[in-house]
Amino acid sequence: ANYLKEQLLQYYKVNVILTHSGINFPNNDPGDLAARAMIARNNNADLYVSLHINDNTDRNIQGANVFVTSRTELPKYKEGMTNLGNKILTNLNKLGIQNNGVINNKLCNDHEPRYQYYDGSQADYYADIRHAMKGDSIDGYGENFSNGSGIPTVLIEHCYMNNEHDVQFLDSEEDLKKLAKADGEAIIDYLKLKSKKEVEEEKNKNSKISYSTHIENVGWQNAVRDGEISGTTGKSLRLEGIKVKLENNEYDGEIIYQTHVENIGWQNEVKNGTIAGTTGKSLRLEAIRIKLTGTMAQKYDVYYRVHCQEFGWMGWAKNGQSAGTTGYSYRLEAIQICIIEKGKIAPGITTDCFKSK
Repeated sequence: ANYLKEQLLQYYKVNVILTHSGINFPNNDPGDLAARAMIARNNNADLYVSLHINDNTDRNIQGANVFVTSRTELPKYKEGMTNLGNKILTNLNKLGIQNNGVINNKLCNDHEPRYQYYDGSQADYYADIRHAMKGDSIDGYGENFSNGSGIPTVLIEHCYMNNEHDVQFLDSEEDLKKLAKADGEAIIDYLKLKSKKEVEEEKNKNSKISYSTHIENVGWQNAVRDGEISGTTGKSLRLEGIKVKLENNEYDGEIIYQTHVENIGWQNEVKNGTIAGTTGKSLRLEAIRIKLTGTMAQKYDVYYRVHCQEFGWMGWAKNGQSAGTTGYSYRLEAIQICIIEKGKIAPGITTDCFKSK
């Protein structure tokens, strides 16, 4: 599970939550499978993966199975999980593990409500799958999940720990990493995940503007792009310097900016990645102006807003307007900058971008 988590966290906007550590279990009960499934439901998971190694008194049985829900209300249930299950089994088979197939029709034999779904039909046999679908109603029929509230689940039985052939896939950390990789690559393919590196490269390729700020007690932050926040909020740390530059210019033109600095006032304009403000002098930025030149100024507007001491996030300024304050002795703490085509709507409220006294 930890190897799988490590692999998936390399992908963009992926969060992985382990339902137990092997030592600490929900409700301190290793047998409370419903509680584990509810962790997935309570976090509105896109997928619940239940990882297992099989065992049988018949030592001749070998291979992998994937169990999924029988429910067909939505494509993400039986159809989707059968698809994912087949991807997982194909990858495990490449390692040499026998493919015993996806099972999507294993149901409870008991006819009590706790083993049935909202429509009175027999629920899925495995508690992991059943409670990911129906919720925490242990004794009742559970929720109507036709609206999508059920969490798609795959229960993976990777191989048999007491089979002479299968044990070779379990007897080292490297083998466990291979199992995790097989599972992970199938999940990545099924969910169409993009790696963080791939997304960053796409952002860099399509970026129009990048900027970096120098922060009290921190120094220069890594550059951010296209409306992302540079600086901090809630930490009372002043911005002291800033560098701004255009990326992937479609047209001729430059980015020009100037800052209002404590004890100095408005500095001279600078451009194209040059430092505005100061470093090493413990002087706060109080306001900023940013504008485009050339054809870029004809085709685009540059919008920017600042997070200011006492005022918080202020309105969006554009094209050389002042953002921040003068006369208040208030520090800037963070900034967002973006470039938008002429005629397109502003990224937010454009009032109260600057205050002076």
